[in-house]
Amino acid sequence: ETSATDRPWMAFPRSSHFSVDREDVERLVDQFFLNANSKNPILDRNTIRHYCAELYEHGLLWNLRSCAVLLACALGAVAHSWQYSPTVLDADSRATISRYEDLELARSYYNAAEKRLGAALRTQSTLAVQCLCLAG
Repeated sequence: ETSATDRPWMAFPRSSHFSVDREDVERLVDQFFLNANSKNPILDRNTIRHYCAELYEHGLLWNLRSCAVLLACALGAVAHSWQYSPTVLDADSRATISRYEDLELARSYYNAAEKRLGAALRTQSTLAVQCLCLAG
C-alpha cells in the first residue's frame, strides 16, 4: 500500500480542475514546445495551434486533436528548463510545493487526455502515434 510518506505529492489535495481558457492553454503549450518538444520533437507547433483554435471555438471534443492539446498542456505543466543553482532550504521547500502543484495540474490534463486515448488504438494515423508517444 502506498502512503503519502512514500509519495509526498499524494499529501496534497487532488485537483480535477484544469482550464481550457486561451491564456492558460497557450502558456502551457508554449512551455511544452520550449522545454519538452524541443528535446524530442513529436508535434508541429502550427498544427497544435490549429487544434487549439478548434478547442477555443468548440470546447473539448472526444477526438485525438483535443487529446494532443491536453497532452501538450500536461507535459507543459511539468516541463521546465534546467538550470543549476545551489539550493537554499526555504527556497527549496517553496519550489517543492510549486512542483507538486505543477504535477497535480499535469495530472488533471493527463486524466482528461487519457479518456480520449482509446481513439488512438483504433486509428491508423500520425496523430494517433503522436498521442500514444506523448502519453508514454
